[in-house]
Amino acid sequence: MRKWLKYFCTATLLLVVLVSVSGLGAKVGGTLTIALAKDPVTLDPTMALDQYSMEIIDQVFDRLVRFDLDGDLVPSLVVSWENPEPTRWVFWLREDVTFHNGRTLTAEDVVWTMHRMMDPETKAPRQRLYMVKEVRAVDEFTVEFVLNESFAPFLAILANPGLSIIPKEEIERLGDDFARNPVGSGPFRFVSWIQDKEVVLDRFADYWVAEPNLDKVIFRPIPETSVAEMSVLTGDVDVIEDVLPDDVEYMKTAGNLQVMPGGGYYYVCINMHPERTSLYEKTGKNPFLDLRVRQALNLAFDTDEVLNAVYPGIGDSIRAYGTLPPASWAYNEVIEALAPGYDLERAKQLMAEAGYADGFECEILAMSDAARQAIAIILQATLKKLNIEATIDSPEFGTLLQRANDGDFDLGVFGWSGSPDPHDYLYWLLHSDNWGSGGNNAFYKNAPVDKLLDYGATASTLDERKSYYEAAQVIVAVELPHIALYWKPEFLAKTSRVHDLQAHFQGWFTLVSPEVNVWVE
Repeated sequence: MRKWLKYFCTATLLLVVLVSVSGLGAKVGGTLTIALAKDPVTLDPTMALDQYSMEIIDQVFDRLVRFDLDGDLVPSLVVSWENPEPTRWVFWLREDVTFHNGRTLTAEDVVWTMHRMMDPETKAPRQRLYMVKEVRAVDEFTVEFVLNESFAPFLAILANPGLSIIPKEEIERLGDDFARNPVGSGPFRFVSWIQDKEVVLDRFADYWVAEPNLDKVIFRPIPETSVAEMSVLTGDVDVIEDVLPDDVEYMKTAGNLQVMPGGGYYYVCINMHPERTSLYEKTGKNPFLDLRVRQALNLAFDTDEVLNAVYPGIGDSIRAYGTLPPASWAYNEVIEALAPGYDLERAKQLMAEAGYADGFECEILAMSDAARQAIAIILQATLKKLNIEATIDSPEFGTLLQRANDGDFDLGVFGWSGSPDPHDYLYWLLHSDNWGSGGNNAFYKNAPVDKLLDYGATASTLDERKSYYEAAQVIVAVELPHIALYWKPEFLAKTSRVHDLQAHFQGWFTLVSPEVNVWVE
């Protein structure tokens, strides 16, 4: 049995044990306080990209379909759907859904939301509906989508919180202020947002799934993980979304640790943009466009040693070799044999062959969390062995995200999470259509890879899709736009007063659904 599978099975068993409730009946009322590692960027679903925004959006809004806790696609705002032709999808909406302003959600709201995403004037940072030719309301509660061509991951796309349904009149009333005063149809209504302090939501009693047990939910940004850990141990917050690797064993007993296999891919992004990098601004060229330089970086960085240092005891089990989780049906094990391994002398030789024996100066952009800071520091030391002098910059999250999207960096210690469909990782991170804010922050461009990913999305059978995705992974494993690091398990700690809490595989919490309704003692 593979090491990662052993770990995933162990983690799942631990989850079952730790979240079981000892016969207590669910109680109504109370406030749940969740610590976020960062303040959200926007609460407008169409404009959101980051996990911290999505965590809150997921409580305020609904989308047409969703992934349940097992990762299966299930109806949400729709009763059912059909795909009568390869390019045609029909959805029948629930008729008992109301927005927080009291108005019934209809097909026109779905059409307007989708058109807003598709409209170039909106300037959505990630145009998720590029495959849609037309969307229209058939009647008050029926919506039809016509696609440009058959598109296998279409339902998975619709399950993204970025396609949550929005009431048109609230955008017209608030304009850009909607991003800080959202109105949706989800289990909790927006109350207030004080920058860098808290976002407050309260119960929406008319929620169509069920009346939430909680009176209120507060999201509180606490950037320092050690401070967040202390806050959950003292009861100042009820839930934290991350735990320092060295504290995992202690928090298992002291903080009711909840462990889940994560869908978060962490990697060193190598910026291959021909002009935008800080290196180009200084020298007029980008060394990372040379494959030999990218190979040298991968060879000099001892990934196994780094992971065991940052995540002692589990480093081997979470190792990433590419942009798909090993549990994915499209994962190609061949890429593991293609991984460069550790060979510092060969790395130096390649740098010399590329004309960079004396190195150069560059900048590492990294999030401020403990794991990524540790990786950035180790990367900095590794680069020095290749005569590359690197500085580390960790600006506030909104600035970091903008710089990553603009290509204003050389190397970045980044993360990504997606749905169970391989399209959500491979297409967004590697297709040249998605340079910058689309997700391809490496500015990687390879025409055969683009075609394979396009074929993978439009193929009619799972076996065909798998063959295209497997081939694309091999090319990327050779071209090395990333230093693949790890698949981060979710270490979530909570107080004992919290019950029925489930973490979504994409990293955020499900508070109210047909499966769960979180409550506190």
